[in-house]
Parts: sequence; C-alpha cells; structure tokens
Amino acid sequence: MPSLNGFAKLSTSLLSLTTGLPESISVNGRSGTQLLGYFNGWTANLTLEARTSHSALSSSWLTPITVFSAQNETIDCDWVKSKVQTYEAVDDVFESSFMKIILLQGASSNDTNLLSYLGEAYGTEVIFAQDNIKHAFAVSCSETVPNGPYLAYISASNITLGPVYRVYHDELQAFMSGILPNGTSGQFQYVNVNTMSDSSVGIPVPSRLYGLNATTPEKRFNGLRVTVKDIIDIDGVKTSNGNRAWFKLYDAVNATAPAVQRLVDMGATLIGKTKTAQFANADRVTADWIDYHDAFNPRGDGYQDTGVSSAGAGAATAGYDWVDISVCTDTGGSIRIPASKQGVFALRPSFGALSNEGVMLEGEYFDAVGYHTRSPYMLQSFGKAWLADSNLTTNYTSLPTKLIVPSNLWPVSNNKSQAVFSTWITKLSTFLNATIETTSISEYWNSTAKKPGTEFFSYMQQVAFNLNWKNQIEKVIEPFERDYAAKFGGRKPFINPFPAARFASAANTTDADVKESYERFMFFKQWFGEHVVLPDERSCSESLFLIPMFAGTESYRNTVYTPPDVSSWSSFLMYYYSVQSQGPEAVFPIGEVSYKSNITGVEEKLPISIDVLAHRGCDLMLLDLAKALADGGLLKEVKTGSTLW
Repeated sequence: MPSLNGFAKLSTSLLSLTTGLPESISVNGRSGTQLLGYFNGWTANLTLEARTSHSALSSSWLTPITVFSAQNETIDCDWVKSKVQTYEAVDDVFESSFMKIILLQGASSNDTNLLSYLGEAYGTEVIFAQDNIKHAFAVSCSETVPNGPYLAYISASNITLGPVYRVYHDELQAFMSGILPNGTSGQFQYVNVNTMSDSSVGIPVPSRLYGLNATTPEKRFNGLRVTVKDIIDIDGVKTSNGNRAWFKLYDAVNATAPAVQRLVDMGATLIGKTKTAQFANADRVTADWIDYHDAFNPRGDGYQDTGVSSAGAGAATAGYDWVDISVCTDTGGSIRIPASKQGVFALRPSFGALSNEGVMLEGEYFDAVGYHTRSPYMLQSFGKAWLADSNLTTNYTSLPTKLIVPSNLWPVSNNKSQAVFSTWITKLSTFLNATIETTSISEYWNSTAKKPGTEFFSYMQQVAFNLNWKNQIEKVIEPFERDYAAKFGGRKPFINPFPAARFASAANTTDADVKESYERFMFFKQWFGEHVVLPDERSCSESLFLIPMFAGTESYRNTVYTPPDVSSWSSFLMYYYSVQSQGPEAVFPIGEVSYKSNITGVEEKLPISIDVLAHRGCDLMLLDLAKALADGGLLKEVKTGSTLW
C-alpha cells in the first residue's frame, strides 16, 4: 500500500493549496464536462485515524473521491464494478476520474486484491475505509456520507468532502440565474461560473447519487432538481419579477416563499430561477420582452412562442433532462399555456392549496403556485406529496364517469389536431366508462344561472381584468414607482410595452367596477360548482371539463406585432374556467401535429395538449387520474427536445 504522503506528492490530484479550504473550485471532467466542487453548503468531514501515516504531508490538497456504501458486505471486484455501472447509468455528474480515491462505508471485509483490481480498472490509488479493510487507510466519520463523487480537501488528519456539481449551459436561455446553498442555514447565493459558451448562464446541478435510494417519509424529494419562477422569493437571492429596474432597486430577500420552503424541507434541491414575463403578464414574444429576452421553446423548429409568463419554467422542463420539476405560477394561464405549448405535464392547483406568501401578487383571488414536469407519474407523486398538508378532498373512491366537452370550445379548427383530440377523448371515455356531454357554457348558463336577460360572456367580460390589474397597480406597481423615484432622483422605472399598456388601461378601473366584478366572480364560482362541474361523494368531482389548451398551431417568435390591443383583454377566455371556479386544472400532452416550418424549411412537430378541470378541492383525484391514465397507456412520459417522443 502506498504511503499517503507519497500519494499526495505523486498523484495527479487537482490542486495543492496553502490558503485553506476554498468555497468552490471549477474543474474539467474527462468527457469535457464542466464540474464544480462546492464547500460552502453541506459537506462531510472525515478524520484519518492516528495509526494512519500522514505526518509527512506538507501542504493541503484537493483530489477527487467516490463514496460507496455497503450493507455489512464483503467488497470484491465485481461488487465495485456493479456499483460503478449503476453510478454511470443514473448520474450525469459521476465519471471514472473520481475513482482515484474511494471511501468504503459499511463493508465487513474485502478481497485482498481489491486495490490492485481497482488500480488497473479505474486508476484507483488509495482506499479509505471506516472499518477493518485490508490495504486501506482508516478514517472515522460521525455519520454516513451519501454515495457519489466528491472533491476531497485533505489537510493533515482532516478530510472535508465537498459535493460535486455539473455545470450545464442554459442554451434555451430559460434561467435568470443558477443558485447554490450559502452555508447550511437555508440561504442561497448566485452562481459565479463561466460556461465558456455564449451569453447564456451556467446552471450547476448536484450528483443524483446523493439522493439515490435516500428518500424517507420526511425527505420525499431527496435528489430532486427543482427550478423556481423568478416572481417567487428564495432566501439570499433577488427576485426580479422580470424587470431590470426592480432587480436594481431591491436587495436580496431574506426568506423563502413557504410553498418552496416546504420543498426544501422535503429534500428538494433548488438549482435556479427561471425567466418570467414582466410582472407575470402576457408579454408577447419577442416584441414585449424588452428588459430580458424570452426563453426558447425547444419544441418544433425551436422558434415558437413559449407561452406567457412561466415561459422559462416550460422551456427548462421541455428542454433539459437535468431538470425534474419547475415551480411556477398561474393567474390567467401562466402554468398551463407554457406547459401546453412546450408539451409537458402541469398542475394548476385549487386556489389556496399552496401559500402565495413570498410570491409577487398579480390577482389576489386567482394567483396559484403549481408546477411542470415531463412524467405523468412524477406529476402524481410529486403533487400528492407537496399538497399533502393542503385542505383537499382525500376520501374519493373512484374516478369521474362524466366528460364535459363544451361545444363553445370544441371542435378546434385544425382538423389534424381535432382528430388526435377526438381519438383520445374516446379512449378516455372508454377507460372511465364515462358519458360525454357537449352542452355549451352558454346553454348551462341560460338553463341554470337564473340571470334573465344576461348572456354568459357579456356578464363575465370584465371580471378578470377589473379584479387583477387595479389590484396589482395599487399593491405592486405604485409602491415600486415611489421607491424607485425616491432612490433615483424622481425617475420612473421602465416597464415593458404589454404590462405598461395594461396598467394604463386599468388606471380607469373604479372601485365600483371592482365591487361589481367581485360579485360576478363569486356568483360564477358558486354557479359553476353547483351546475357545471359538481362535487361527488365517490369521485370528488362528478365530471371532468375538457379544454383544448393547445392544438399545435404555429406562433413564431420572430412575428412583428403592432402595439398591444387593449380591447381584447376584457374577454372571458378558456383559461378562466378553473381560475374563477378556483378548481384544479391539469395539462396532459397527448399527441403531436406536423407543420412545414418557415424557419427550418422542413416538416417539424408541435405538441397537442388537453386540459382537464375538476371541482375545487379535487386536486388529488386529478393527480391519481393522471397515474391511472399512464398505467392504462393513455398518457406517457415525454422526452426533452424538438419532439415529445
């Protein structure tokens, strides 16, 4: 066995240090990947036992190391080979260069030729072990170290293991920034890494091995990589709300939004903040994205609209397999539209299911925190765990047996897309043994609302506009403008064209308008829940209300737009049924449609997505429906990139 000081002098260790433990160190992996060893978050500490010869070490040094855990097993060559194969299969950070030193935990004994074999197979030069392992340096540790690759900072008898991150190039420009833990108190900080590419930022993600087989009832999300929309607060990081002046004016926040903190407490890893349309409005790509550039939709030709304010969340989920969940928000469609256009699964929960504290206000009666993901199984398991403490219905025993396919929304104009929708709805009806009802919303209204002389769309026309924008002006924009003027000599902050036009129009909204709209909203909420999508003792929701959220229609990001048209903003749109009934709505990508791209000049494909709305409080049933449909072959996981499958 080599002496440890000889290894320190002769090995190709990363770096010799005389200035102490670094916060981080960037290195290049063998395959050209950019890796980051990080010592300013959680670390593991080992101690070389006294019988180990280390007194000749003259300096501190860094070297790669891999941790393996055994269950009181004998460690031989085949055992290590099997573990390495698993590591390489499930992780995008680990590589064989981390096998220079290995740490064995929980081994009862080992093959006497283990070090020789590892040296030949992986270049291993040193084994650390906490037990009586032959040809190993003895170390002690107060707790079990998670499996996987680390950078080891070795100084005399002390060894500090820092987790390793892989730095990904955000080629879709979906992120505002990557983030890393700042200590162990729950704060975060911006990532300062250069991806050696274009102007896109680098996003570090930790090894998946740290959370592999490490979930517990309390830590259901160990190893899960999560992004957060940049209108949601994260402790130690600024919230931009998509506005450069806001980012310049205000300091980093000192608390994480409770909905996101719950994820952290459950073991999730926050990896970055995703781009948002300014103040969570409906900025049109690319015309209204002045302060920051909109993310790129990876589907089709790569130059399609991402879909309103949670654009970055949708792009990150649809474009990167190193993202598991994207947390985002929805006031009038901002979870659902980006998910549908970028072909991922999503849930807008019932209003109030998750706290809106620490989330920029847009509409106090309509704001909801939800998420995107690529798998119907992840949609279900993640959602049920995250929403477990919400006041939602849990005692349902079956799924709904009635489908509402309202004739005012169906069929869609694209015949190819409608064929996909029709086939899927027929399969859904068969799977649930459900009836299909095509009554339009106006027919429901005329027969049950008891509002003589009213027409549904006219009655609901101004409701969302009046309740949202006057509210946001008074509680977000006006305080912002006062604070900015006070600090910058009376100057006004810049606001993008779309929200600026919307705020200017909403300036004429009166308190009487708000009062009338609130009364109409409350009437709709009760009426819709009593006469359209009713509750049910067995299935929670008597019916499922189906919406053609995206039919695969091209919407190019290089479109030249005229100034925003405020006349269309007061309409009751298909996105508002769940918003104003305050019920849950899920997005299911179910197919694709081909089109001839005027960007690439060849045939491309865009997603076809259907939305399923249930009675308020029936979120968990809707999530179980997704799993059941996946089990039955009606839904399947989508991949990243230009096509869904």
